[in-house]
Amino acid sequence: MAEPISDQEFQLRGYVGTAILQPVELPLYDPRGVRSVTNKYEHWKDAIDGRGGVAGWMFSRKANGIIPFHSFIEQRIHTFLELNPLVVEIRAQYPEFDQEKWALAKQKAEMMRKTIPDFHGKVPAQLVITVDCVATLALPGKKELLYHTISGKPAALLQLPNVILRHEKEKALRARWNSTFEIMTDMTFSEQEHRNNVHILRWLGRIRDVHEHSHTAADFAARLKKTKAKGSVSQVLTTIGNRMELTRSECYRYFAVAHYCGYLRWDHKFPLRHNMEFRLAIPPYRY
Repeated sequence: MAEPISDQEFQLRGYVGTAILQPVELPLYDPRGVRSVTNKYEHWKDAIDGRGGVAGWMFSRKANGIIPFHSFIEQRIHTFLELNPLVVEIRAQYPEFDQEKWALAKQKAEMMRKTIPDFHGKVPAQLVITVDCVATLALPGKKELLYHTISGKPAALLQLPNVILRHEKEKALRARWNSTFEIMTDMTFSEQEHRNNVHILRWLGRIRDVHEHSHTAADFAARLKKTKAKGSVSQVLTTIGNRMELTRSECYRYFAVAHYCGYLRWDHKFPLRHNMEFRLAIPPYRY
């Protein structure tokens, strides 16, 4: 069992370093007993179940399908996680529950000769609170996966008594299985960074297995880092692409794969558009 990591010791937003996304074989269940995305994980709530904000759905390779979001903040979080090479799995609307209460409910049900859902299946709804997201992380130098709970809330609401109470409850539940905890707000990501990330995901196209393209993307990224070519994003990408006999669409695709895998990172102080100046961040990166 890994040593517990406190909230103060790890925050995903602001992590400094360089990381390359590696293929990881996820366990069937996490330490909590909840299924992984490769073992038919089901989000506890759909987009339609959101009580406020603008809800919707987005495709996530790291979630192995479509995931719901209940607000623009959650959408930004999922987009950020999708392009963060430390993240190997995204489980939105994750069901948290008190194991002791669950055990008592099961014992009571057995005494009354009633059935209760298996621990690895659906937990009784009255025992569940959902957290916005649990991201599974593979940190450089760490053998074990880290489960990172994320709550998304508007910054203006953080000091409200009910929000404070909710976060304390989420922290208490996550601490029982050594999951770290982080609050992300509308101030965590700029509108520009989010739009840049959306463009990168769009350029990924319909690639399902990104790792199949990682070798070419790594070569493309290495050349981009070394090039002295200047100009717009389109000009620089096609300059390198021509030397590798790539089409224009392939240039953008491998540029996106390189970001997804961690070989490149855009400098989000600048907009990412095909006709805007080419601006890469300099490693070590700040995620």
